[in-house]
Amino acid sequence: MKRIAFITLVFILASTIFSYGQNNDTQKGDDRVNQAAELLSVGLDEKALKVINGFIEDNPDLADGYVTRALVYSGKGCFNEALDDVSKAFSCIGKHRGEIKEYLIYAMRSRIYEQTGRYDEALNDIDKAYELVPKDDMVEIHDILHVKSILYMYQNEFQKADEVFELMLESNPEDIVALLGLASNRIEYKDYRSTMEITERCEKIDPSYKEIYALRCVACYGLGEYYRAIDHAIMYCEQGGSPFEEEIMRVLEKHLDYAIAKVKTKLDINDRDNYLGWKLLEATLDEKSDDYISAIKIYDELESMYGPSSFNYYYRSKCYYETGNWDMALSDINHCISLEEEESEDSYNSLIVRADIYRATGLTDKAIEDYKTLLKQYPADGFLYCKLAVCYKMKGDTELAIKHFSTGIEMNKGNQSSFVYFLRGMLLRETGETQKANADFEKVIQMDTIPSPLSRRQFVLHFQGEDEKAMQWADDIVKNNPDDYDVCYDYARLMSLMKKTDEAVNYLRKAFEKGFRAFDSVESDSDFEPIRNTPEFRSLVSEFKGKSKIMTKFI
Repeated sequence: MKRIAFITLVFILASTIFSYGQNNDTQKGDDRVNQAAELLSVGLDEKALKVINGFIEDNPDLADGYVTRALVYSGKGCFNEALDDVSKAFSCIGKHRGEIKEYLIYAMRSRIYEQTGRYDEALNDIDKAYELVPKDDMVEIHDILHVKSILYMYQNEFQKADEVFELMLESNPEDIVALLGLASNRIEYKDYRSTMEITERCEKIDPSYKEIYALRCVACYGLGEYYRAIDHAIMYCEQGGSPFEEEIMRVLEKHLDYAIAKVKTKLDINDRDNYLGWKLLEATLDEKSDDYISAIKIYDELESMYGPSSFNYYYRSKCYYETGNWDMALSDINHCISLEEEESEDSYNSLIVRADIYRATGLTDKAIEDYKTLLKQYPADGFLYCKLAVCYKMKGDTELAIKHFSTGIEMNKGNQSSFVYFLRGMLLRETGETQKANADFEKVIQMDTIPSPLSRRQFVLHFQGEDEKAMQWADDIVKNNPDDYDVCYDYARLMSLMKKTDEAVNYLRKAFEKGFRAFDSVESDSDFEPIRNTPEFRSLVSEFKGKSKIMTKFI
């Protein structure tokens, strides 16, 4: 469940609690606590910190300032400083009339403990806040109990969370927050029918809560009622929910044609704001369907309606990339980069895309230049080192490739995929460093425990002479991901290495039919050397390169 409780707590602390300027007789008219809280609520942390530091300097024995600054520090991730300020706030309690109440300081510290994963201490403090809160203040009691229930849910103590939700419902049987909490827990218990029943109660009370439809969406999916799940996903989006959340998109992907048809019923050209959102969702679902031409047409339409945008250029570039239209992909991503601010997260993603386009089209020097530019901004990004290594491998500089793979692995220690070990192992194998190569291959075997599109276990097994096991692993990957063209492509490569020409050509055809367009990679991939000169292979590549050129004329 989302951390709604703690977002709520921030706003409580940033508004209703901090009424010091109105209530404290000794500093009547000093509104800097409220001012800092307002700045914090709109994300202006540094300005808030400057204002509240001035207040504390003038009023070193007032708890309000320390609690406000603790809130700023916790938002910046400075948890030790935040806890130190909370301690100072506790030491000030009782010195001035109108000061922040003690139970709210416990709630503040509970939030900090939660942020640092100290859930037991967070629960102790929220219990203390509950003991101290005035029993006639039902709003504060409700918020404190909600925080407590969420803390239990973070620790997977769903039964205890249920008990708190039931306590909330005793004072208000129509408490939607508590009902939605219970419904969410029913999903954890896989009691999807109960989730549906509870959300029906919620809808009768107030149908505007988008969480109602999100929970129904997940429940229907759990029941195997996929079309109903998509219906509820669309209703969730209508209420303002994001369709790009992982669980919602997983549901929409279950039956893409149906999801696209549902989205199209929501399009209203006269409602421009909502029209934009639904069209972007339609484009995303087209991409998920590998219908990149339809997605490109949508981005063209949006550009004509709303004007150029980095967002539009970025996603249309990726669609052109998937169709093999490198020139248009490069043109769009360059337009995107020109509109973005330097050193932003968006600029990072765009440069990655451009470098990948350069690499896919053999312009390795330009790709290297972009990756190096990014490394100046993000010198500890192991992912970029691995990208660079692939470029050096393409240039035939094995020594530099191995060096950069090793740096990338070291940078990403504890968060590395078997794929990188496989690539380094292959290079080590080519240079005759068999022992080091085998160590990397053993890492692949250890890490690849589930047949997935990123698996390289099947290739290692082949190199170890275990072709039967390699084919079984590859078959399982295809079975689990039948529509993934990269999976079909990898299967074709494995069959080629085993000199099984018919199987290799058959799966390469499937990869092309499902949307694979990196023809330059096919023609330069050393794994296809055993079958490269066969008529079947040459004819297939020629056929689909021709089709690709015809297709891009209509974009």
